[in-house]
Amino acid sequence: MPPAQKPFIRFTHSKALRVKTLKVLDAIDEDPAQDGIKEDLSALLVELTEAGMQFFFLDPVAKLKMGFVVNQSSNLGVGSVLRIMGPLVRNIVGRMDKKQLRQVSRIMRQMME
Repeated sequence: MPPAQKPFIRFTHSKALRVKTLKVLDAIDEDPAQDGIKEDLSALLVELTEAGMQFFFLDPVAKLKMGFVVNQSSNLGVGSVLRIMGPLVRNIVGRMDKKQLRQVSRIMRQMME
């Protein structure tokens, strides 16, 4: 089934993050071998993960007004996940070749449509 026909869920994020995302994807499409592109992509993926966690988890918990302890626990848990994800993402992206980086760019662009 083509992606457009499958069920999906999306989240909103800042205009600045969209600009940053497109800048990194454009750089990958131009030359995936350029210095720093893997680090830029890794940082972007972690930032997008953080934005998604904020949208899907932290914001709803805050809106439920479950109290200070629950909010703080939620923030602490998400922070812990992100601290683990950062090195993992850098390790995986660091192993990608040019073809794989371009595929990531293509997939991310499809997800943005």
